Amino acid sequence: NGRGIALYSLGVVGPLEEFFKFLPFALFILKNYDLDEPSDGVVYAASLAIGFASFENLGYLPLMSGAAYFGRALVSPLTHSIFSSIWGYLVVRARARGRSEVPAALIGLVLAALVHGLFNIMTVSNSLRIYSALLILCLWLMFIYLLEKK
Repeated sequence: NGRGIALYSLGVVGPLEEFFKFLPFALFILKNYDLDEPSDGVVYAASLAIGFASFENLGYLPLMSGAAYFGRALVSPLTHSIFSSIWGYLVVRARARGRSEVPAALIGLVLAALVHGLFNIMTVSNSLRIYSALLILCLWLMFIYLLEKK
């Protein structure tokens, strides 16, 4: 049912997937790389997300037809990278401003999980599916704006 899908997407899938993408960022990237501007956070978070999406897609391979899998193979890396860019941007922006990264990480993870969950809800609903593309476009434009403004 719709309510179950919404709860699962917002309460399980979004938070867990964003956490597991964030974990290597926190344990390895933040400790071993010089991240001094928010675009660095976006690049590293997006790179990790593309790797995550690639492995996730391998799990879907036996469950999907050729056309559906091809569509997922194209869309999943893009969407995962955009979701993860939220926390990547916020964490490195906090670092660059000399602020604590922990609140930025928590806010970023919550926002990314929320957007991720909403996207998943939209993609399984025939009436909302078109809005999933609009959501991704809006997030992409927001990042262009944030990274271009000085």
